[in-house]
Amino acid sequence: MDKRVVKQYSSEHSFISKVLMENPATFKMLELIYTGKDIQGVIDQYSFSSQSSQALQNRLSSVVDRVGTMIKIKIDKKNRMKILNLGSGSGRDIIGVISEDSYIANLISVDCVDIDPRGLTKGK
Repeated sequence: MDKRVVKQYSSEHSFISKVLMENPATFKMLELIYTGKDIQGVIDQYSFSSQSSQALQNRLSSVVDRVGTMIKIKIDKKNRMKILNLGSGSGRDIIGVISEDSYIANLISVDCVDIDPRGLTKGK
């Protein structure tokens, strides 16, 4: 089958595919997979429940848990902490850490850095 036909069909019948094609190498695809927002139709439901999507969701959970633990260990040793989040995209990982523990949120400050300014805007 012609790749153009598949691309056209995917962009018309899958919100995930459309976002990916319009925003390659940005935070937007990850944001869809992390949140499940706007998942519709058979193609998107299949993509969202695939092993790849589950792996991405598990990665986020793992990062949030690990970073949260690391922050708590460091905070016990001093009062405040500054975090530099490189390649942060929308900062979904650090937002996850902060939203799970208000104690941590009051003791850290975070600078997010990413080449995609739209990701940083979304994170704000």
